[in-house]
Amino acid sequence: MSVASYGVPVMRFAIILVALFLAKTKSDLFFYSLAEIASVAIFLSIFLLVWNSRRYLKNNFFTLMGIAYFFVGIFGVFHLLSIVEADIFSGYDRNLQEQVSIVMRFMLGASFAGAPFLIGKRINAGLSFFAYSAVTAFVLLSIFQWNIFPAVILSDGTITPLGIAAGYAALAVTIGGLFSLHYKKDSFDNLVFLFIEMSLFANILIEFLLAGNRYFFAASGDIRHILMVLSAYLAYLGIVEAGLMKPYCLYINELRAKGKKMREEEARGKLLVDLSPQAIIVHEKGKIVFANPAAEGLCGAKFFCSNPGKSIYDFIRPDYHSFVAKRFQSLACGIMALPSSEIKLLRTCGKCIDVEEMSILIKDKGKDLIYTILKDISGRKSAREKIQHISTYDALTGLHNVLYFEKQLQKFKGRRDFNGGVIRADINGLKKINDAYGHSVGDEIIQATANIISNEFRDEDIVARIGGDEFCILLPNTNGKMILAIAERIKSKVNRMKAEGSIRFSGVSIGIAYAKSGKDVESALKAARQMMIKNKKLNEKSVR
Repeated sequence: MSVASYGVPVMRFAIILVALFLAKTKSDLFFYSLAEIASVAIFLSIFLLVWNSRRYLKNNFFTLMGIAYFFVGIFGVFHLLSIVEADIFSGYDRNLQEQVSIVMRFMLGASFAGAPFLIGKRINAGLSFFAYSAVTAFVLLSIFQWNIFPAVILSDGTITPLGIAAGYAALAVTIGGLFSLHYKKDSFDNLVFLFIEMSLFANILIEFLLAGNRYFFAASGDIRHILMVLSAYLAYLGIVEAGLMKPYCLYINELRAKGKKMREEEARGKLLVDLSPQAIIVHEKGKIVFANPAAEGLCGAKFFCSNPGKSIYDFIRPDYHSFVAKRFQSLACGIMALPSSEIKLLRTCGKCIDVEEMSILIKDKGKDLIYTILKDISGRKSAREKIQHISTYDALTGLHNVLYFEKQLQKFKGRRDFNGGVIRADINGLKKINDAYGHSVGDEIIQATANIISNEFRDEDIVARIGGDEFCILLPNTNGKMILAIAERIKSKVNRMKAEGSIRFSGVSIGIAYAKSGKDVESALKAARQMMIKNKKLNEKSVR
């Protein structure tokens, strides 16, 4: 319902007015009775619709006012039945109707005054209903059973002072309800606020008409009854049609919009997954339920198409199965996401590739689905290994470089049982060869010497080029005789290479030393270097 659709409610009220006018032409009693019946019917309609919707109402104002209108409707029934001319309650005069009227108006005004302050607070609908029931029962018993309810109007039609005070009190609480409503205006839809405000204005006019007449059934009675029906109908429009029906329509439209949005997002999500350059495999308990094109390209597209439900472990190299299974198991135990790891992927062609794997657990329609994202890191790993090789090995000879040698030397220093030796070797006259024949010839001699040296040692020995023409070898767990024999073989093979080559050079100078423990390695290095330098000087003299 919107402001633009005022035509329908206006038409309804026009029909009610026509019915009341026709009733008025028959008799005043018929007119008053029909107006009372219409008001009570509207009150009870408000209650039934609000009560059945109370679990879905976020605004407690509607819940409390729906309950209030039910009990106002009950008093409206008694007000209708207590008309003197109807003679339903024998032995009661006009005072009974006015007692019920005062209670009914005061209850409605007090409810409007208090209900706005409960907005945003939790209320118990059942407890509220019980409280109104207790008040209603007490009032009815005090009137019909105990006869303790004060008189409002005397038998001669004179209004008692209490009746006058009660009338003004009803007017005051109704005006207070209007102020309370304005105080919480931001909690209402504009249309809801407008209708409820107009309903309260109609109630206030009724109270003014009653307060302005000495007798309750004066000439203004017709206007008051029309205003009573108008007030009830405006409350119905504000609470039910604008307050309840409109939100439901908006809620349904919102659900439809959300459903459409979810379908669009799902389609976008699937498109993003399909277009993702990273391989995405969705699996449940190891069985693949979905794989995007990138995953098919990484593992084998034809294999995915012809083997739905295949195990994800068929695409993982067997020696990684237990590692990956533990990761998936930790996800099943409650860990929602795991850091990435590197594994070997087995392609359908039998080739293994290095991939980075990251998995997350997603609960979808009661199923625990694991989303595994795979990224080919073969190039990155190859580059990393290449960088590591460059940082560890000498580019010219393929032997370890000085940085690696220093790291290993530090490790050996901490060992108690080194029990090995140190060999240091230096190519004689390399500078003269570089000057005479060029650095390319000098590099060939360095490479040839490095090959001879490397072939003489075990895997656990550390062989390194630590300078332009100098080599150093650490030999753990080796006795002095073996060290000496190795040094002699190196010298002999280099001399043979010297004799067979077309370039004259003076061979190599070698120094050796023995170290019992890791603490002695440093001293052994110095001793071997001194011996190497001494032999180099002797070689230079012999050449001269």
